[in-house]
Amino acid sequence: MRYIRRKITQMPNENIRIAYIIVDTSNWSDTLENHPKIVEQSDLYEITEEPIPTDMHLWSVEYEG
Repeated sequence: MRYIRRKITQMPNENIRIAYIIVDTSNWSDTLENHPKIVEQSDLYEITEEPIPTDMHLWSVEYEG
């Protein structure tokens, strides 16, 4: 499954916990490449097919307002 996530700029280690942020695109009808997060903030967001981490304490969802 392709989805948009915030780029990970710091690799976690045992002393650092980072949030894995995914963007809720369920109401988006165009391609992911045309989503505002990618078009306007490509330095912060990327499209990926990597599995979403299963540790739910590490991730959050950004909802479009």
